[in-house]
Amino acid sequence: MAQSIDEHHRELMHYTTVNGLEGIVTSGCLWATHAAFLNDSDEIHHFIDGPFKKVVFAEVRKFCMEWAANNAQDPHMTEEKTREIAAEFLERWRASIVENLDFFVFSMSRPKTEAVAAHGLLSQWRGYGHDGGYAIVLDAAGLDQLLQVEGKFNLCTLSRGPVEYLDDPNVPEIDDVQRGIAGMLRGEMEDDVAIRFYRAITTLLWQHKHWGFEEECEERIVAAPPKKDVAEYAAKDGDKRQPKLPKTFVRGGLPVPYLELFAGLPCGPYRLPIKRVIVGPHRDQALRIGAVRWLLAANGYTGADVHGSAIPYLGR
Repeated sequence: MAQSIDEHHRELMHYTTVNGLEGIVTSGCLWATHAAFLNDSDEIHHFIDGPFKKVVFAEVRKFCMEWAANNAQDPHMTEEKTREIAAEFLERWRASIVENLDFFVFSMSRPKTEAVAAHGLLSQWRGYGHDGGYAIVLDAAGLDQLLQVEGKFNLCTLSRGPVEYLDDPNVPEIDDVQRGIAGMLRGEMEDDVAIRFYRAITTLLWQHKHWGFEEECEERIVAAPPKKDVAEYAAKDGDKRQPKLPKTFVRGGLPVPYLELFAGLPCGPYRLPIKRVIVGPHRDQALRIGAVRWLLAANGYTGADVHGSAIPYLGR
């Protein structure tokens, strides 16, 4: 499923506030926010309660039928008992995922038309209300290059790709999940099956999102730092990569965890592949365009274009 983000979409748009724009331009890094604090309240759980749940119940039912057949049609192995076993298995995995996997996400949008590429999405501009918004247009191939360098840090997951809005994905990763669950139920989990199962889970968890967000055509960069004990074990085992530790910022009185992507990389302070910035609809749009040009030039982005969205929306 995973594919290079510049394979079909050479440009990706990140919508943000003026504070977000200034932070990205002046710091030279992108902030990936913890998945629990994104704008989709079902984030991560959408896959667990959808495709993963269906696979779990199907495999548990198959296992229970085999058990009953091999144990003289065990009268205790009823359909209700099968559902109880499946539900317990599912909740154990939900708890394990929440406890052991911290996903940090940097969200972008694929423009589906030339008009959207030039002027942005009205729904995104509406989301910023009277304060307006900005779209940072990033070169996808340039992001790929930075991700390769970011691999110097110890991250359990560092990936990028499109979000899927399907409830029943027909992808190879689902087969790996199915084989992994079957192996666990039967106590026959081989190493290669376990590795493929883990990779499939960590991919599908962040790639699935509710269909209500489909208009956004989201692309993501996802990073998952290892837990402290895992990082310490890796270090003792000879892994010399530096751990990337989360930081926090305050939003609405709440400390929000985030990871700085591309911070501290040995490629200069002005390394983000910013192609242009679109200034969203606003009464002071012309003044904002001039201010953004100054901000970019002051921080070394002399080749980035700045223009205003032509969508006639003036907020609330």
